[in-house]
Amino acid sequence: MSLENLSRKRKAFLLAGVTTGILLSSLASNIIGTAMPKIISSLAGFELYTWPITAYLLAMTVAMPLVGKLSDTFGFKRVYLFGIAVFLFGSTLCGFAPGMVAFIAFRAIQGIGAAVLMSNTLAIVNLLYVPAERAKYGSVVSLASGFASAIGPMLGGLLADTMNWRWVFFINLPIGVMAATIIALAFPSFAEKSGRRASRLDLGGAAVLVVALVPMLIAFTWGGSTYSWGSARIVAMLAFSAVALVVFGIVESKAEDPIIPLSLFRNSIYNVSAIEMFLFNAVLMAIIIFIPLFMQGAKGSSASESGAVITPMSVLIIAGVVVAGLLMAKTGRYKGLGSLGFILMCAGAIVLALAGRGTASVLIMAALVAMGLGIGVAMSIFNVTAQNASREGDMGVVTSSIQFFRMIGQTMASSVLGTVFGSSLAGRLHRLDTSGLPAVLAARLVKPETLSNAAALDTTKAGIPAGLTAAFDRVLEAARREFAMALREVFVICLVMCVACLVAVLAMKELPLRKKAETDGNAAG
Repeated sequence: MSLENLSRKRKAFLLAGVTTGILLSSLASNIIGTAMPKIISSLAGFELYTWPITAYLLAMTVAMPLVGKLSDTFGFKRVYLFGIAVFLFGSTLCGFAPGMVAFIAFRAIQGIGAAVLMSNTLAIVNLLYVPAERAKYGSVVSLASGFASAIGPMLGGLLADTMNWRWVFFINLPIGVMAATIIALAFPSFAEKSGRRASRLDLGGAAVLVVALVPMLIAFTWGGSTYSWGSARIVAMLAFSAVALVVFGIVESKAEDPIIPLSLFRNSIYNVSAIEMFLFNAVLMAIIIFIPLFMQGAKGSSASESGAVITPMSVLIIAGVVVAGLLMAKTGRYKGLGSLGFILMCAGAIVLALAGRGTASVLIMAALVAMGLGIGVAMSIFNVTAQNASREGDMGVVTSSIQFFRMIGQTMASSVLGTVFGSSLAGRLHRLDTSGLPAVLAARLVKPETLSNAAALDTTKAGIPAGLTAAFDRVLEAARREFAMALREVFVICLVMCVACLVAVLAMKELPLRKKAETDGNAAG
């Protein structure tokens, strides 16, 4: 008996449990940002401001491939419940953290648990439903993630202001207990008997993978900000990771039961799915980071106005997920949908790549709507395509490895594109003609943090003599134009990635979604 043969009622109950789990992990990712100023004020250590977020991201990324193999070995129920326990343990420690270093370490523990929840939620949905239905029910999980993204920042700020920042972490406890209870009751015990022998777990491969990934991800986090990309420290970390990845490939080729079977990469559909997950998630991260900067730094909009421009994109992402899921469930086809999604993304990216200071906000919003719908469609497709083309026995490792490429894309986009923007903007602002303004005032005006802060600009302008107002306005206008041009370079790279996505999906082999489980061999080569 398989999970696909459970009653509809029990499937719904189990789906509710894993959806609560994904709500938990998504909320943890989105709730902390608005609470961080209060956390820093309480624990001190401003120089470590980004590390609680970085530690969480690094732990999730490194743990993703390990989770899939553990689940295939020990069973999804055991690993999922263990993941909830680790997540809640990390949350509790975060809530009681005595200092910043301890807080960072506890966030890493929380990230390991979150990796289990994110990866295994998708894998369990895929075990519950045949490939043709997975996108439809997977959209329920995406809705929970989208809901967490929408309420997380507001909830984090509310808890930090009205109660205490520690409740940002304590709030996870009742939600996690509810998810664990549902999983424990609804997940049948027979499903645990299908795991592989624990003795075959590839601990050597897991160790080499961690050794390879940690320096690489830290390098992409530090590169261009803490250290220059050409510094000995960054070059050494990247070189070490490259060598370690080669060693990992050798270890995996000889392992009896590898943590990431190299046979996966002989499957063209899996390869394209991994590439697509990397690319479109990099584009999504770039939009989330740089559109608010464009609106506030180049156009001079307020934070609320920039939020209003980007909010429709979030709504359309959810709509794209739902619509694409339903269409795939009905037709069993995905290549046409994927092509349409990436055409929409290309259209939106073209507008952004041509945008300047004078581009109307409504046009930016329209571009983001197109990109949001396209990204939502893509989100529905490429987990399902990889799973549909692989053996059911590899469901855990296929799902977690595809999510791994997603996390790598987001990490690299935030660091590499941030470096592109920062380097371009610094050069452009340095070349500005600031004649007519005192050197101290000119230096303050051309700082990126000043240009993207309307309140700071108003305060600065109010404090200068009337005779300098015209020169101030002239330099400010020129600085905003250069700000927009620096961001244009980022959006051109995004356009290139969108075009690459479209080319890849057009070249992708289409294997119709299976209407029943298939366990013998790979579904596609």
